[in-house]
Amino acid sequence: VSLRQVERIFTEATGLGPKAFLRNVRFNRVVRAFCLGGRRDLAALALESGYCDQAHLSHDFRTLSGATPAAFVRSLDRMSLFYNKSRPK
Repeated sequence: VSLRQVERIFTEATGLGPKAFLRNVRFNRVVRAFCLGGRRDLAALALESGYCDQAHLSHDFRTLSGATPAAFVRSLDRMSLFYNKSRPK
C-alpha cells in the first residue's frame, strides 16, 4: 500500500487528512486542559500537547477557535462565575 493510498483511506475514514486530524487532536488537548483548569503556562502546555512551541499553539488556536488562548480562558472564567455563583435562598 502506498503512502498516498493510506492518506486516502485515512481521509475517507475520518473526513480529514492526517495533518488536519492531528491539528484538531492537538487543539482539543489544549482546550481540554483549559476547561479542566489545568496549568495555563502556554509554553509548557504547547509542548505537552504536541506543538513545537507556544507561537505554533497560539496560531492554531486563533485559526481554529477565532480567539486567542487568553481570550478563551477569560470566557471560561466568565462562564464559571455565571454558573457557579451563589443562589439566593
